Amino acid sequence: SMTVRVPDDINDVQPAWLTEALATDAKITSVVPERIGAGESFAGRVYRIRIDSEDERCGLPETAIVKLATDDEVMREVMGEGLFREARFYRDLSVHVHLPHPDVYYADFDTESRAVAIIMQDMGDLQHDRTSEPSLDDCASLLRAIAHLHAGFWNAEVVKSGWLDPVPLPG
Repeated sequence: SMTVRVPDDINDVQPAWLTEALATDAKITSVVPERIGAGESFAGRVYRIRIDSEDERCGLPETAIVKLATDDEVMREVMGEGLFREARFYRDLSVHVHLPHPDVYYADFDTESRAVAIIMQDMGDLQHDRTSEPSLDDCASLLRAIAHLHAGFWNAEVVKSGWLDPVPLPG
C-alpha cells in the first residue's frame, strides 16, 4: 500500500495530492472535478477530473476518472470488506489480467477510515447505450471474456487469500 493518504472526498484530490499519488515529476497546477454517473446505481461516487500541468508534454492524461467509496455510511457498513474489492483488484490483480481494461494510475483503500480511491483512464469515448438490449454477439463476447478471466485465476494462490470470498449479506 502506498504512503499517500487515501482521499475520501473529491475535494481531497488536489494538485499536490495527485502529483504524489501519480508519482509524477510534472507540476500539476489544477484538478477540476465533474460528478458523473450520479443516480446510476454505482456503489460509490464517480468523477471525471481535468488535469492541468505546467508542462503539457509530461505524459499525464488531460482527463481521468476518480472513483471514491460511497458516502452513505449504511451502505459502507452493508458492503463490509466488499467495499475494497475493486481497488484491491486494480492494485493487486489487474496486471495479471490479459483482457482489455482501463489503465489504472492509482488504486488504494484504508480499512480504518473505509476510504477507497481509484484513478483510472477516462474511457468516455467508448460509451455504449445501456438502455438498449445487448446483441447476442455482445453477450457471447462477454461470456468468453469472463471464462478467460476465470481460467487465468483458476486455483491461483491470490484467490485463496480470502478477500474474493462471497460477501455475507446482512440479515
